[in-house]
Amino acid sequence: GLRHGLEGVAPDVVARACIGYLWGFDLYARGQDMPQLRTSEVRPPIMGTLGAASTWTVTLWPATETARSKTGLQDLTAMLGVHPLRQWLRQLAPMVLQAAQGSRLLLNITEQEYLSLFHRLRELAGLQPSHPHRSRHGGPSMDAMGLGTNTMPPWATDLALAERGGWKQSRSIL
Repeated sequence: GLRHGLEGVAPDVVARACIGYLWGFDLYARGQDMPQLRTSEVRPPIMGTLGAASTWTVTLWPATETARSKTGLQDLTAMLGVHPLRQWLRQLAPMVLQAAQGSRLLLNITEQEYLSLFHRLRELAGLQPSHPHRSRHGGPSMDAMGLGTNTMPPWATDLALAERGGWKQSRSIL
């Protein structure tokens, strides 16, 4: 089974990494973004508000730090689980935050562990060689095609997708 092949890896480490893979797909994150996500940058909804503040948000590359994204951006904030088929990801947020209590980094896993575990899980699942960075384009591709929706949602325009993913040019999205 899946547990065979993961000897020596604590179940909570596997769970945290999987949260990173799922949230990374949804947030259009680069492979190295999720292990660097700070616990303080996952924010719950503010009741009685509209827009981004009305749901869970995640900020990658906060301006309070010196690090920047590959394209030199900071404060890339996105709403978690905007797509109807991925709204369930929001339900995980309180549990993920609780599990990370006291930790500066949400996943509390190194980039090397994150990547290594990705490859081990992919191999155990019998999937072709890949990299977490590939999922960065999976989320926007799903969103741009309107999969799981009846109409093209306003958050799925090329401009909105480029902003959400921190792409400088919309042609880089897909």
